[in-house]
Amino acid sequence: MKKRISIIAMLCLCYGTVIAQTDAPEWYKNTPVSLLPNVTFAGGMGYTVQEAFTKALADAIGSSANMTVSAQSISDMNSGNEIMLPAINKKVKRMLVERTPLGMIYVLIAIQKDVTLPPNFDWQVFTDKYAFSPRVFVPGMAQLHKGSKTKGILFIAGEAAFIGGVVAAESMRASYESKIGSTHNPASKQDYIDRADMCSNVRNMAVAGAVALYVWNIIDGIAARGDVHLRLVRNAGLKITSYAHPYADGGIMLSLNF
Repeated sequence: MKKRISIIAMLCLCYGTVIAQTDAPEWYKNTPVSLLPNVTFAGGMGYTVQEAFTKALADAIGSSANMTVSAQSISDMNSGNEIMLPAINKKVKRMLVERTPLGMIYVLIAIQKDVTLPPNFDWQVFTDKYAFSPRVFVPGMAQLHKGSKTKGILFIAGEAAFIGGVVAAESMRASYESKIGSTHNPASKQDYIDRADMCSNVRNMAVAGAVALYVWNIIDGIAARGDVHLRLVRNAGLKITSYAHPYADGGIMLSLNF
């Protein structure tokens, strides 16, 4: 009996692990590569933020068994602030956190590599927004670029189906019209005329559908959000530069970049 219970428990554990992995966000399955040379990413999962954070640290530094993280540090991290970990003398910042329907919490953290250089965590951000791209004018390409593969394939297939319908209906219409003059039977002539008109209507509806789907594709490609991805941002700061003026002696200029 105990053996059976142990086997069932092991099966449940394996099943839970498989479900947790399939339920994990894409950025956890494939850890993003930092765009900054002095920053690296690591991910962890758990039933609490602290558990997930500890596992992310273990993933980053090899082991976190002897590392204690204060409740205040966890609170600061949850607020979006970078924290200092004395045990490794490096700064850490939480970049992403997601709770899945199964109740697991996934955390992605950024860790400073070289303690002698600033990590500048805020110079790169995760976003689900994408800049405008000419891909929107090709059915499905913008959706595929944003990671919406199913939607992109549906746009491509839908546009191909409508265009195929236009070509098929027009071919049949032309065929029926060519047959109108091939017979002297009034009933046959009328039948060919009716069939040609029907094919013409089908062609027009297919054209309208293709146009409507194309417009929808453009709007969706511009407005819809996609998978979370990294991008660099300009860091706000003051800069002093020199300048020259044709009617003055020149001087220095204080500029604010943001």
